[in-house]
Amino acid sequence: MSVRCRVFVPRSMNQDGYNAQNLNAKNMLPYFSQCIDTTTVHTGPIDERLTKLGKSVRLREGRLYSIQMIFRYLFSYDAIFYPGHQRFDAWGLKLRKLIRGDTPIISTLEGIPWMHSEKKDELEKFTGHEIHCMSFEASKYYIQVLALADHVIAISPFLAAIGKHLFGDKFSVIPLGIDPAIFYYDESVAKNERVTVVSSGTVYARKRPELFIDLAKRHPGVNFVWYGGGELLEKMRQRAEKECHSNIEFAGLVNHNQLAEGFRKADLFVLPSLSEGVPKVSQEAAACGLPLILFGYYEAPTVVHGKNGYVVWNNEEFFQSVASLICDREMMSQMGQESVEMAKQWNWDQVAKQWETELFHILSRLN
Repeated sequence: MSVRCRVFVPRSMNQDGYNAQNLNAKNMLPYFSQCIDTTTVHTGPIDERLTKLGKSVRLREGRLYSIQMIFRYLFSYDAIFYPGHQRFDAWGLKLRKLIRGDTPIISTLEGIPWMHSEKKDELEKFTGHEIHCMSFEASKYYIQVLALADHVIAISPFLAAIGKHLFGDKFSVIPLGIDPAIFYYDESVAKNERVTVVSSGTVYARKRPELFIDLAKRHPGVNFVWYGGGELLEKMRQRAEKECHSNIEFAGLVNHNQLAEGFRKADLFVLPSLSEGVPKVSQEAAACGLPLILFGYYEAPTVVHGKNGYVVWNNEEFFQSVASLICDREMMSQMGQESVEMAKQWNWDQVAKQWETELFHILSRLN
């Protein structure tokens, strides 16, 4: 496409920020060609990678932020790409539809939104297994955004199938990427003397950090490290100190370089949560050479059962799979090498081009 396409990406480009979707946008947009003229937003110092890319509008923090965001949705653009799922996103898109109804809206599906029990039962019959949805609070505006979108890019085939069942045939599939300059395998990095099992994510109830503590109690000769902050961080630290034998650490919030360094020194990555989309952290752990143990309810394509880790369906399988691997460091190493090979297809320099190509394809079809 030779004509520049003006696209509003309503994502914050702040240099400091840990929102997963904002990080995805910050990593994706620098790889887009000059045919896409993006407009983003920020409230503080902007990520240096984006200073030469398109335009980023500075917004005021606080109460006015939402009003400014709604207003930004009404400017003249050729497309809206990657809207969030806050109240102001839903209102901005609704007003956009009323005022400029011909502007294509391209959203993403990165998790299963909350739904009534009858619809959930219907989806479980459709998928053939139990599913676990996002919370109602996290979903109520997300559902509106998905309904308003003219097209939705799902980050896994499973989510695309769910989306089509819920919202009709307006879905395609592209994975998210990882930064290969940060998350990579380095065979020269020495492993810890004791086997080390890691996890990462916000420490709150839906991530089930208590299972991680249970693992540490079962394996006092193994080190366990959880990276991430959250509302239950101090509670989990206190519980771990009380119940375990000093073999577990809740390290708190770390930057990406520190996380990658921790992954490269570890032996195994596990994720106890039941409700996910495609856990970005599982892609990052795989790129650093770790086998993965994930629950199967969200059908993450980052794990091929028996190849680069295990897919489990209940807590007992989770415990058994961890126990079998930590006793076999050679098997962990072999599975970790499989993870490294799989992760090569997730580098942002490749994946971002897929997103750009798909964006042009969608716009040519919708316009």
